[in-house]
Amino acid sequence: MTLPAPSAASPFVPLGSPSPAGTPVPRELVVGYFDGDAYPDVATTDFLEGTIRILLGRPGGGFDLRAPLDFAISSPNRIRTGHFDLDGFQDLLANGSGGHAVLLGNGDGTFAPAQGIVEPLLPGKNVREIAVGEFNPDAFDDVAYGTGDGHVGIALSTGAGTFVPGGDVLLPLPGVVEAITTGDMDGDGDLDVVALQLGGLLYILEGDGAGGLSLAGPAVVLGGTPKSLLTGVFNLSGGLDVAVLDDVHQQVRIYAGGPGLSIVLPPIASLPLPQAGLVMAKYRTLPPLEALAVITIDSDTFTDGHLLFLAADPVTGAWSSEEIEVGSQVLVGLAVADVDLDGPADLIVGAAPFPFYVVDGVIQAYSATGP
Repeated sequence: MTLPAPSAASPFVPLGSPSPAGTPVPRELVVGYFDGDAYPDVATTDFLEGTIRILLGRPGGGFDLRAPLDFAISSPNRIRTGHFDLDGFQDLLANGSGGHAVLLGNGDGTFAPAQGIVEPLLPGKNVREIAVGEFNPDAFDDVAYGTGDGHVGIALSTGAGTFVPGGDVLLPLPGVVEAITTGDMDGDGDLDVVALQLGGLLYILEGDGAGGLSLAGPAVVLGGTPKSLLTGVFNLSGGLDVAVLDDVHQQVRIYAGGPGLSIVLPPIASLPLPQAGLVMAKYRTLPPLEALAVITIDSDTFTDGHLLFLAADPVTGAWSSEEIEVGSQVLVGLAVADVDLDGPADLIVGAAPFPFYVVDGVIQAYSATGP
């Protein structure tokens, strides 16, 4: 499929001021509500220092940078927000090479000392990928995980910032779990897990609503080299669809959800990218359709990145591409939230001037409607 050329007019414009000096080069961005106001906040991993930084959202689209959070683990590479206790405040979970840690939010932008320091998310599990969701009927968020040796499972929250084992499935073929995401794939009200294994193998695992997990069927062979995936409503056929980002083949592929716990081959769209895809985020457009924002980068020089907005026409289903003007910075992080509280979602982009290993990073919001 050939997309129309990106339009000359950017569909998003800068919103507010860039984050202040001292902002780290972000490795991953997640959005949360940490200080009790209505403005979305950002948690990011520091690409160089291996720490976590909080940026509190402010009116007008700006962010206030807070001191580093001590997670006491080395190289945190995945961070997620969730409710891991009963106080109603959003908490943080980080996973990295040194294990995992949970910081319980105090509701004022600060966090209690880390829980679960320097231990695996589950003993004996080489956890690489995590996703947060409610997999049983208690009031706490749980964690779906994928491991380096082909396990996909659920860690159930105790409500005190720690976890106990839930369902765990060893995939039929050995190999690293590259990415996982969640969604109610069959519409039964229970959250399911979609896992992407090295080699382009996709599995759907059915949640039973009580923390258990089981394979819904054999691997779906997608082929190529997909590295990340999202579930969402990307066409009007009903149910959840799956989008995968293939960095080597420089494309995003959209697979329609099929009956029950399945997806349909071939993809309904294969969307070419100008460079290797780095990160992908989901964006709500006209309900019920969802669009995608994608960062690409020159994989040889780590420069000359692009930020693209991919969306399907709600009537024809045809996809189009628009490029968002973000200057000459190296793009490394992406999140979605209504930063200015005007209704439409905005993009939050993490970037750094080149060479990014010797300078501060920057986080900038981009509004779909202007300031």
